[in-house]
Amino acid sequence: MRYKDILFYLKSYKFNSILLKDYILVLVLMMLPFLFTGGFYYNNTKHMLDNEIISENETQTEHIRDISDTMIKQAALIAAKVIGTNDVQMFMVNDWFGDFSNGKDTEFINYIKTLPIMYEQVDSIYIYSSYNDTVFSGYGKSRLKDHQDKSWLEIYNQINSNDMFIVPRAKNNIFPQLISVIRPVYVDNVKKGAVVINLDVKKMMAMLYSENEQKRKYLFILNRDGTVIASSDKSYFGKSAAEVDYLNKLEIGMNRVSRKQDIAGEQYITAMLPSTDFNITYVNATSMEIYADKLHNIMYFIIILLIALILMSMFIALVIAIKSFEPVQEIISVLDEPEKFVEDDNKHTGNLNELKYIIRNILKTLHSNAEMKQELENRLKLLDKSHFTMLQAQINPHFLYNTLETINYMALNLTENDENEVSSAVSELAELFRMSMQSTNYMVTISEELLQIELYINILKLRYGNMFSVQWDISPQIRKYAIVKLSLQPLVENAVYHGIKPKGEDGVVYIRGKMEEDKICFEIADNGVGMSEEACEELRRKMEDKYISNDHHIGILNVNQRLKIIFGDECSIELASQKGRGTTFYIRIPVVEL
Repeated sequence: MRYKDILFYLKSYKFNSILLKDYILVLVLMMLPFLFTGGFYYNNTKHMLDNEIISENETQTEHIRDISDTMIKQAALIAAKVIGTNDVQMFMVNDWFGDFSNGKDTEFINYIKTLPIMYEQVDSIYIYSSYNDTVFSGYGKSRLKDHQDKSWLEIYNQINSNDMFIVPRAKNNIFPQLISVIRPVYVDNVKKGAVVINLDVKKMMAMLYSENEQKRKYLFILNRDGTVIASSDKSYFGKSAAEVDYLNKLEIGMNRVSRKQDIAGEQYITAMLPSTDFNITYVNATSMEIYADKLHNIMYFIIILLIALILMSMFIALVIAIKSFEPVQEIISVLDEPEKFVEDDNKHTGNLNELKYIIRNILKTLHSNAEMKQELENRLKLLDKSHFTMLQAQINPHFLYNTLETINYMALNLTENDENEVSSAVSELAELFRMSMQSTNYMVTISEELLQIELYINILKLRYGNMFSVQWDISPQIRKYAIVKLSLQPLVENAVYHGIKPKGEDGVVYIRGKMEEDKICFEIADNGVGMSEEACEELRRKMEDKYISNDHHIGILNVNQRLKIIFGDECSIELASQKGRGTTFYIRIPVVEL
């Protein structure tokens, strides 16, 4: 790498430069052992020794802070990911969607159960819906009143913002000690529940401190009001800073402090650092006794040695940093001028290594993005064309509706405003069109859907006379709930045209609807000519296809596809038919209020 390139990257990115960070990292990693070794021998220069020990303690505290912050960040990210799932969003605001134990959400349940295994410090996860007054913990769903561990609820009830809260508590008010990360869930700016990530304090401390270090060191993590939310000594858990000897002389806050202090007649180096991401503070108190056996009076030798080692470390660190940055520089070149590398792509396929693999995939991605952009532009053009066609097609239904109203008016005039079969048929047909066009909403009440079927049947009877009759059996309980518009009428149409019409006489259409457990069930049946088993299987196969092809059962396929789009796996359409005995369609949809 040229000297000119080094200056360019340092000037462009300053302290964010990977080159500079690599250099500093390598330099620090190389120098720390030398600094620690030198610190062991600073016996005659107490001031220099103290500064070295304070620096070391602060560095360890920063390291502890970074690890602890990372664990809390992981908890926050887990909470955000859980909140972002569709199942949790629906669980917060719907009774009918909250059944996590129905077998369809096994993957999500396993994911919640697996998180404490993936992240050693995570004890448990709670998903709480205030709308359902229900807690889901990964081991099942229970009402809040039956959930034993709910000391976090008081904090949740006090939350009036979208902020994350970090609180200390004991599980079931007994054990283990926990740090609970409480993240409220808002739906349409209304608090609907929370996701609670419980971190095991003992496991956190084990990851921050070795067992030997805990003998002469004390670590405290305090929240914004000075309460100890975690400690290497569990007896301090939940106490205020004023009650702890190691903390009562400190002004707990967001200031950075590192100093010596006398605690119970013993000298301690205390470092207090605020979290870089959360409103918590870390305090690390280290006994000076740890360093007592390592102090020797060879300062001058150490100074000369340290100078030589530092210079050597700076040079070696520079060489290592430059060599490690060269792959990054080549990747940057690919991103800046990809056309040069596309022309010579074979250069990066032979003797494949990690860098060449990355470059080759970057080039593939850039090429793929260009193709996707072109494809998107083509699709947008088709969409614009389809939109124009749709707007143009809307003219015909409205024209037909207005024409039917005019014919109805003329028929009434011919009979001096008395009702007659022609005016009644035209009026019912106009009403059928009006109901189809009056709302852009794809959901209607079951009562409205049934009314549309009645109008349709009245019109059919004008043509087919007594060829068929209709038997209704609809539970009043279900009429207020919602259904996808025009879901049942096409099935009735299918029963008349494909079942009863070929039969020619004595036809009966059965329309039944009732509530079964947590579903609304409809049955549209006829005593017509029926279908063979081969025809049934063919229709079932077409109902599984993603796209609808031209077919004499297109109405059924259309209903099936629209129900699947709206309700997903919550709904089902089943078919039963026998040749010469009739056909029955069974529809199950979830209970939804409009």
